[in-house]
Amino acid sequence: MRAMVELQLESWREGFVPILPSAFRVPDVESFGPRLAEALRGEGVHSTLALERGRLLGWVTYGVNRDRDAGPYDGEIRSIFVHPDVWRTGVGSRLLEHALQGLDREGYRAATLWSFADNDRANRFYERHGFERDGGEQRREFSAGALEVRYRREIRAKV
Repeated sequence: MRAMVELQLESWREGFVPILPSAFRVPDVESFGPRLAEALRGEGVHSTLALERGRLLGWVTYGVNRDRDAGPYDGEIRSIFVHPDVWRTGVGSRLLEHALQGLDREGYRAATLWSFADNDRANRFYERHGFERDGGEQRREFSAGALEVRYRREIRAKV
């Protein structure tokens, strides 16, 4: 778990701190561990790690959609983090595709995910993988009120 926390915090330092309000503070490893553990557990939640020679490169968590307006066939990519040292090497793409296949096996027809509106790098990544903004927006205290936008992608045709 500690390696996951460290990777996520390093990813935040590199990718989020430059775009988030100045009030945002990256938490320390000890205080963030329980928050991450809580986010990873739950019925219908799956996590997959990307490892290379014992080194954690990234992970994805997906499953039951937490959005109030989600339909019964809407799954959610809850988190995807890749260590900055391996950004743009295909690790994130493989993790995302794995999650979409997992959601498909679970019977979901679409996937949603949340991204910071100003996170151009990540948003281009999601758009390259067929996600489009669906109009959903939110602001959370944890991220100092930064605007998050929801992306959506069909997984398979409706029956």
